[in-house]
Amino acid sequence: MRRMRLWLLAAVLCACSGLPAGTSPGATSSTPKTRSGIGSPFSLFTKGLPQEKRKPFMELMKKLRTTKQSTGSKEDKKKATMSIDGEIHKLLGEDYKKYRQITEKIKSLHATKKEEAGSSTPPPPPPPPPLAKSGKKKKKGTL
Repeated sequence: MRRMRLWLLAAVLCACSGLPAGTSPGATSSTPKTRSGIGSPFSLFTKGLPQEKRKPFMELMKKLRTTKQSTGSKEDKKKATMSIDGEIHKLLGEDYKKYRQITEKIKSLHATKKEEAGSSTPPPPPPPPPLAKSGKKKKKGTL
């Protein structure tokens, strides 16, 4: 069990760093990759769970996703999300800490992507120059 946890931890760290599991940072691969992406950290985490916890965990994750996508009020969403998070905590027990680490890592990755996307957009154009006052010209003439 301890060995599986170490492999899971190594896989999560590699997934977060962008390296395939089992490779060191300096190692390069000469074989072509058949898969374009690496599985999500949650899929790696789920594979490391005992069989009896996998299906309930996946159902709770689906429930959490649908709750976040619902069109209810922000307060209702928060209550429902906290309730589901409590259920996940009960289900996972000691593994809940790993789950929270993964969620925090994903949030930070999304924040940096959002920040990069926000900084790459060009600044808005400068405002147009103020218009010259149109004064009435007086005609020379008789009064």
